[in-house]
Amino acid sequence: MVRLSQVDAQDKSITDLVTEFISQINKVNNEVEKQGKQGIIIFIDELDRIPVKSGLASFLKICTERMIREGIKNVIFLAAGIKGAVQEFEEEHASILRTLRDIPLDRFDDVSAKNILRNGFDKVKHSYDDEILSLAFKFSAGFPEPIHLIGSELLAEDEDSHLSKDDFEKAKIKIVGDVRKNSLESKLKTAGIGKYQEILAAMAKYQKDNIPLDYVSKEIELDPNQYATNISTLCERQIIFKVARGLYSFVDPLLKEYILNFGVIK
Repeated sequence: MVRLSQVDAQDKSITDLVTEFISQINKVNNEVEKQGKQGIIIFIDELDRIPVKSGLASFLKICTERMIREGIKNVIFLAAGIKGAVQEFEEEHASILRTLRDIPLDRFDDVSAKNILRNGFDKVKHSYDDEILSLAFKFSAGFPEPIHLIGSELLAEDEDSHLSKDDFEKAKIKIVGDVRKNSLESKLKTAGIGKYQEILAAMAKYQKDNIPLDYVSKEIELDPNQYATNISTLCERQIIFKVARGLYSFVDPLLKEYILNFGVIK
């Protein structure tokens, strides 16, 4: 380790960090105006992976208040993460929902998802079998992140600029067995053991995205009222969500694929 100073650095408060940040923003803003640009977008990716106790919520709150006071009106924060990520930060700062406007991205329908993939493949001049778009949509269940992941990994696995079913199978295994392996394992552990794992194993076997409890009951040989509490807990833990009465789906469709390929916790 290289020591740059004989004086130990002191921990800075969030207010100090905000002051330095605003100073830097003003410098960048001057350059932006010289170039005739409209403003600055500060993008924060994977908000859901940032620890709640990191101080980010307080930092953003103080930053926005300072910028308003100083007349800085052309800077915005754009954060991306899984649904519910912003709400988690209420624990650290109760007014975060007044600082960040929550705009959930719902599932894409079949046409929209396929258009996203088609445009991406066309831009990098890759041809593809027609079934690739359907397989990718089914794999993602229309959720934005899995669509992005399967599209990226398809291109990464391809070797001849033509996307085939073999490329899709390799990309699928790469995602659930490598790219997202740790987070999917963590979610599976969060779900609970015993009956919870049996329920998820049964749900993963169902071929469609929305799984009826009647099917789960047949698989685990229990009446719905015998595992109703488990279903409620799985919803609270954001492993599954209720689509309609007696109908549920995985919050993360990749967890379903992970279970099919690697099983559940015994």
